Amino acid sequence: MDRKQAEGYVLEFDMRINNLTRIVNVHQQLIEEYEGRMQLEPWYDGLHFWQDAEEVFGLTLIAFQNYINSSIYERKAGGKPLDSTIDFYEIGQKINNSSITNIQLIVTLSNYYKHRDDLRPLQKHTTKVLDKLDLAYNIETSDGHKFDPPDDSPITLGVEMLSKDYNLLEILSKVTSWREEIWKI
Repeated sequence: MDRKQAEGYVLEFDMRINNLTRIVNVHQQLIEEYEGRMQLEPWYDGLHFWQDAEEVFGLTLIAFQNYINSSIYERKAGGKPLDSTIDFYEIGQKINNSSITNIQLIVTLSNYYKHRDDLRPLQKHTTKVLDKLDLAYNIETSDGHKFDPPDDSPITLGVEMLSKDYNLLEILSKVTSWREEIWKI
């Protein structure tokens, strides 16, 4: 085995999965806690739940994106089979018979979450995926403000596309399966 092969085997070992799993577990517990609050606290209704849940979903998506991009960098260092990072995003299971993969949606939702309040327009890669999946964003009100209702936002609807039950651990499983898949090419 030469040095490059040895480096590839070391990089294939997933050193980030334990921390990501811990983050996702905590975030899943928060979602479950918010669901319980709706039963216990009369003032905490669906609107409060979706506002809180959207924040947790957004932070989880950022953690997934970091893991995805780090996995791509490791894979490229272990023997670059694809030219572009975007090529790696296009590997894997598609969303609802579309041309968009789970990974593309996760990265798009993460970018949307991070930049949704920016004064400049969203990047074209972000809007392209949102448009292809009919996820409306930056809805303009009559007074010119832009907003996304939390129960109907791209984040909430996108997470539902990834897991009908909004189960972050199910999405984690899809991400780790994708990582295994990119090491097979």
